[in-house]
Amino acid sequence: MLLLLAACTPKTEPIGPGTLTEGERITCADPSARDAAPFDVVALPGEIVASEPQDDVGQYDGAGVAIDDFDKDGLLDLFLPNTGADQLYLGVTGGLFANADDRLPASALDGDRSTGASVADVDGDGDGDLFIADLGAPQEIWLNDAGRFIEFDSGVAGEGWHGVGGTFGDYDGDGDLDLFVINHYEGSELGEGMVTGNMPPGHPDALYENDGTGFFTDVSDLLPANLLGPQFSLAAGWYDIDGDDVPELYVVNDFGSYTVPNQMLRWQGERFEAIPAAAGLDLPLFGMGLGVGDLNDDAIPDFALPSWDQLALLVSTGDAWFDHAQVKEYQPTGEDRHVAWGALLVDIDNDGDLDAPVNFGQLQMPDDIREQMDALGLGNPLSQRDALYIQEADGSFTESAEAWGVADAGVGRGGLAVDLDRDGWLDLVKRDVLGPTRVYHARCGEETWLGIDFESPAVGARVEVTSGDVTRRRWISAGGEGFASGGPMEAHFGLGSAESVDVRVHWPDGVESWFPGVATNQRVRISRE
Repeated sequence: MLLLLAACTPKTEPIGPGTLTEGERITCADPSARDAAPFDVVALPGEIVASEPQDDVGQYDGAGVAIDDFDKDGLLDLFLPNTGADQLYLGVTGGLFANADDRLPASALDGDRSTGASVADVDGDGDGDLFIADLGAPQEIWLNDAGRFIEFDSGVAGEGWHGVGGTFGDYDGDGDLDLFVINHYEGSELGEGMVTGNMPPGHPDALYENDGTGFFTDVSDLLPANLLGPQFSLAAGWYDIDGDDVPELYVVNDFGSYTVPNQMLRWQGERFEAIPAAAGLDLPLFGMGLGVGDLNDDAIPDFALPSWDQLALLVSTGDAWFDHAQVKEYQPTGEDRHVAWGALLVDIDNDGDLDAPVNFGQLQMPDDIREQMDALGLGNPLSQRDALYIQEADGSFTESAEAWGVADAGVGRGGLAVDLDRDGWLDLVKRDVLGPTRVYHARCGEETWLGIDFESPAVGARVEVTSGDVTRRRWISAGGEGFASGGPMEAHFGLGSAESVDVRVHWPDGVESWFPGVATNQRVRISRE
């Protein structure tokens, strides 16, 4: 239960451009309830749930989720890409949801095998449009028209490719969002190829340039050749890792030891080139997701990478990244956690440091191939519990999913951590390809926090909040979060006991806005204008 206090007045004297509008201060009325159970579970009414095992081209059907305030009523909504009909849920008061499939276009009901989705304002009209990745069908972009989605001939194609998701970023600096489409390939040949050493080629990734209206032109020839067929990509994200206000593109690949490892791509003015291997980012993994955050307070993104029987945690040292997973005890625990998906770096307990939810789920394959995978040392049981790694004061992680009540033993894939009910505590949304979507509403506690919503284009921005000598950072992204998912254009900060913070926004074009002395325990809105 929450207690709303008096609204504050807008900030009118920022340092630099922009306006910060304060909201209502929120106090948790019963912090002790969190001690009994950190989350309450909410069911989605009328959800379409797969009940039978998928075939060998169905590893990612209905794997992701897209979250945004699509109808601009102040409440977050959920879009679920599915095998068969996709679904839209509108948020209602109290953190509940109402089915709103009638707001989707006809193509949402046509039986495509939709896998992932992401949100971005592709046409510059101020609301969140949807990109939907499909298996074996053309990728789609739907424009948002006052909370209803309409089909749009966007120029994005990919018919026949096995799409997993998409991520948006302005690599050419023209003020609109370009699109990288993440493609893989699924079939029984993959397991056989691992055993025999004769892997088939993956489907090519794709790059599309936005003309500012939401129409895209295929410029995939700007990518390195090894992303146009050999690779098996499963995640990607645009992040400025060198502070030059031009985002790099990190591509996370499956079967990295067999074909193409992860790649960090830098725009060189005429085409993209991979950063040299010495940077430590080209880790060969069964890469199945991407979490991003600043784990060592150096203002450079660090990366959480889920894999098969492995978790990696790449932490920067200024000019290179090293895997700290073992030293930080960020490792799979128990006999049933093997195939990891959708890692995130978020502050679940609002203590000021980053935690890591990770979903686990079986790779479905014929029994004889599974037996051969077991012989290679790659476990793959049907029931695999999700994990939640809570960061301790010394920087190590403690696996706490059972204690927190989120150790779902299903066939997990993607998910997001967002503040659905606007109480200052991150909630969890998790997809399961053979079960219902799980929505966990966090119960509030005593720790302070700050939520930031952006009214101006902010994809690619770096947001910092400072209290005393401690600065915490977030990067604003559009798609590619976790696995096959994309969240809203906002930032959440857990702040421990801080009562006020200074907020700094480093906008994508390099301009900075600074708002000193912002009170905590509220949601604020920031506009560039």
